[in-house]
Amino acid sequence: MNYIVGFWRDDYERLFNCSAYTFDEWKSFGTPNALVGTFYLVMGFTYEIIYLPFLFIMVKSEFLKLSCYKLMFLLGLIDVTCISLGSICYGMLAFKGAVFCMYPTFIFCVGAAALSMWCGACCTCTILAINRSLDIVSPHHARMIFAGKKTLFVMLIPVFYIFYYFIFASPIIFNSLAYAGFFDPYIGTPLAGNDIDINYPHVVHSINNVVVIFVIIGAYGFLCVALTIQYRGAESVRLSKMQRQTFIQSSIICTFITIAALIYVWMQFLPTPTWVVVMGQIVWQSAHGSTGIIYMTLNPTMRREAFKLYLYPFRRATGRGTVGTSNSIKVPQVTNTHSSQY
Repeated sequence: MNYIVGFWRDDYERLFNCSAYTFDEWKSFGTPNALVGTFYLVMGFTYEIIYLPFLFIMVKSEFLKLSCYKLMFLLGLIDVTCISLGSICYGMLAFKGAVFCMYPTFIFCVGAAALSMWCGACCTCTILAINRSLDIVSPHHARMIFAGKKTLFVMLIPVFYIFYYFIFASPIIFNSLAYAGFFDPYIGTPLAGNDIDINYPHVVHSINNVVVIFVIIGAYGFLCVALTIQYRGAESVRLSKMQRQTFIQSSIICTFITIAALIYVWMQFLPTPTWVVVMGQIVWQSAHGSTGIIYMTLNPTMRREAFKLYLYPFRRATGRGTVGTSNSIKVPQVTNTHSSQY
């Protein structure tokens, strides 16, 4: 983002210069696709409609007293932002058959924000995986790191992570050649492939994806091994309903993030056909949007409150009273020794 705000303005003019062709000539390099554009838009708006009520529920309830839900709320803010960028904005650009130099400032800013939010989601999901693993395997260490307001300080890590990628990293640039983001702004044009690794460095993005794959798989793999050993040992380990629920939810959420990271690592280092790129983009969208569906299907308490919010406009229109989200939603309590109350 430093390129466009002036710190490296000369580099921006050199690396993202659009003076080689006219607007109509740039437009001729694009490939409009109403089907892909419609699919991205429908996915984006559907994910947003499902997801947003759950963020409202978390704020208005006792869920945020738990460290894992603080992290899930932060992840939710990142997710809904990423959905608007990677699904809704990309859908409109796919409709237009856009290439970078048709809307350079807009595509640059969307790409910088999308990359930074993706990396922020990876960082938050990694912390969430560690949080859930420690809660079950070593509650004492979990309390040391996440008890009370300590979680808020931990949450600053992904926030700074987002700002770093937004300001210093090369953005991903949407191109209708494959309806996804690439680091080369000229891909699909005669100017493509001009020392991309040097001029548009993306090492930090690749490092992020590789690290998140190993850390998330390692955290949940360690948890599974530790639980297996403890169950077979003399000490009996019983997980509370809350622990089982949050573990399942967080593991599924992180699975989507991991799969998306794997596909993008593949795309960066191996020749990739267009259909794989499009599938990677859809998985990326799902990595952010599926969380609302997970809450809807696996969290009965949040699902009940969400339905109240969905039905509120219809009840108001028919004069059947108001329906809101209570500040005193009953969150399942933990009664065993592996306490999640931090």
